[in-house]
Amino acid sequence: MANCRYTVLIYPDGDGYSVVVPALPGCVIWGSTLDEAVSSAREAIEGHVAALRDTGQDVPEESTSPVVVTIELTTPTWVPA
Repeated sequence: MANCRYTVLIYPDGDGYSVVVPALPGCVIWGSTLDEAVSSAREAIEGHVAALRDTGQDVPEESTSPVVVTIELTTPTWVPA
């Protein structure tokens, strides 16, 4: 298997971490620690890619890393007219 690179987004989630793989829709993972979440993500990505190949589907690959930006908004105070 050729080397592939996938960006994962990791979010604190209660007592653990949720991981989303944007390039692989439906590939969502959870781990109780950050290390577990990353390890589980690697295993899930490998399984997801294998399943796509086994069923003859195209395997999405990232050619460039996405740009991630956080935008913070100040919530305006709504005043009824």
